[in-house]
Amino acid sequence: MIPPTLVRGPTINGLRRPLSATSPSRSLGGTPEGALRFRLPRYAPLFYSTVRGVVSEHETHLDTFFIDADQRRVELVWRASVPLPRKTEHLEKVVIYGSEPLPERVMAHLAAGVFGEGPTEAQ
Repeated sequence: MIPPTLVRGPTINGLRRPLSATSPSRSLGGTPEGALRFRLPRYAPLFYSTVRGVVSEHETHLDTFFIDADQRRVELVWRASVPLPRKTEHLEKVVIYGSEPLPERVMAHLAAGVFGEGPTEAQ
């Protein structure tokens, strides 16, 4: 088994700009077949918070992706910063939306993981 690979954004590995779905990605030497090639999805989450009834949108960017070559899986991490008010109880909620709907098979996989219903393997 080859250990999973972690790729982090600008401050860790010296990338000059946040990770983007516009460029192809590859992991070399991670599989017996050679390179694992993929494109990051154009999907992105949108982060909002509500403080004392005022809704604010928060900037985000794709910060990290984790490559598990044995499972042929890539996990993505987006980073957002939500400033806390002086009195934290004034932070009413943080909501994360998708920039577009996820495919049905992905939603079923998420529901299985959260609620223990249906298949647990994404197709």
